[in-house]
Amino acid sequence: MSDKLENPEKRRYRRVEFKALLHSLIHRPADVSIKIIGNDTKVVMLDLSEDGMAIESSYFVPIGTIPLIKFDLLTKDKNNNVAMRKIIVEGRIANKEMLKEKGYRLGIQFMKISSEDKAIISGFVKAAFSD
Repeated sequence: MSDKLENPEKRRYRRVEFKALLHSLIHRPADVSIKIIGNDTKVVMLDLSEDGMAIESSYFVPIGTIPLIKFDLLTKDKNNNVAMRKIIVEGRIANKEMLKEKGYRLGIQFMKISSEDKAIISGFVKAAFSD
């Protein structure tokens, strides 16, 4: 992981580079029909912050699409015990970029997230930047 911030002047929160396998389900599509509606689609998370993430997908997903995203994150409780926490968020595809390889990089802004899940993500990101 690197301490370098991605576009620091544009980000409200620090973003940590973090790769993980996710399960994503298109919850409310943009104004177009896409083939993966209703199907559980696996994508790769590229980075994570309190208010969003970037994923790599082999599917074209239009900007404005509302995915429901589920992923597991390691957490520590008050006694420093490590546990796996399932995070569920509803987001919005805010930007996309075609990758040189096959697929797309999608920027997702979180629209609905519990305060507890947001706090867990915040702690995870802060821990990644601490020594």
